[in-house]
Amino acid sequence: MALFKQCPKIDSKISNIQSVDTEQVLGAIEQIRLLNHKVIEVNGWAYNGPAPVCIVLTNQNDIVRGIASYGIERLDVVEAIPAVLSNHSGWQGYGKVHKHDRIVKVYMLTEKAYWLLLNNSFQIHRHPFTFQKLVSPHDVIK
Repeated sequence: MALFKQCPKIDSKISNIQSVDTEQVLGAIEQIRLLNHKVIEVNGWAYNGPAPVCIVLTNQNDIVRGIASYGIERLDVVEAIPAVLSNHSGWQGYGKVHKHDRIVKVYMLTEKAYWLLLNNSFQIHRHPFTFQKLVSPHDVIK
C-alpha cells in the first residue's frame, strides 16, 4: 500500500528513536481494545507540525507489531491543546500481540526521519487479557 510505504515491516525493529521529555511530545495512546485472542485495535492522537510519516505499534523491544493510519478528525484535541493546529490529528491502528510481548508502545516517524514515542504506553496482562496504562514504558509491573 502506498499509504504505508515509508513504514517499517511488521516484526522489524525500529531505530533512530529520538529521546525527548514526554511533555514535549504532542500525542498519546488513548484506548486499546482486544478484538480477538491476538489482534488489538489502538487509537489516539499525534501532532508534530507536519503529519507523521508513519505511526507504528511496537512491543517493549521496539519490534513493530502493527501500523496506524493518521488523519482522523479530533476537534477535542485542538480545543484542549492550543499547540495542536490540525483538526485531523487522530489515528487508529491494528496490531498483533505475540506471547512474549509485555508492553504496547506507539511511535510516530517525523519528516526528519526519527521516531518519537507517544505518551501512555500500556502493559499487557494475560489472565484475563487486559491493558494497564503505565506512567512510563520503563515502569513494568510484575
